[in-house]
Amino acid sequence: MSTPGPVQARTAVVGAFVTDAPLDHARAAAHRRLAFAACDALVDRIKTEVPIWKEQSFADGSTDWVGLDA
Repeated sequence: MSTPGPVQARTAVVGAFVTDAPLDHARAAAHRRLAFAACDALVDRIKTEVPIWKEQSFADGSTDWVGLDA
């Protein structure tokens, strides 16, 4: 796998309707499989290092917060 490149981060308030991508990542490689693997590795790293929380809504009308204990 290729060496991770620079990572730029920003924070934003996401409204009820998501119109802005919560994560953008672009990667170039000689073969597309390597580029996808690099993107996959970055997302896995973000999930382990960044406190991510969200409110999930279910079909029965109930909600549950996920990730608040991070």
